Amino acid sequence: MIGFANRVNYKTVRTDTFSFSHLRTWKVHLWRNIDESSFTDESGEYFKAAPDVAYSYPMIEMCGDKHYEFIPEILLVYNEENPHNEHKQNASAGQMEQQRCANIIRNKKKYKPL
Repeated sequence: MIGFANRVNYKTVRTDTFSFSHLRTWKVHLWRNIDESSFTDESGEYFKAAPDVAYSYPMIEMCGDKHYEFIPEILLVYNEENPHNEHKQNASAGQMEQQRCANIIRNKKKYKPL
């Protein structure tokens, strides 16, 4: 599969299919405005999977339409041949944990544009 990234709507990003990753030019003030609870589950444990989802949703929401630009060129290629990829380690359990974490993250508080 070549590419899955698309422009997203910051208002519906948590309910849409996850189609972005690797925000390249995010600003430190966005990172500092993410509440620590965005990275933890209901028991207060940090997520073991889906870390890009945990920080990407808040950053896109804080950017809004004014400060977010989608770049259609391929800028990153995953090494799918590496046997140590997270999704290849204990594949079914890893996929279940990825989905569990992503579902929790989707239902966390939404951020307003800064």
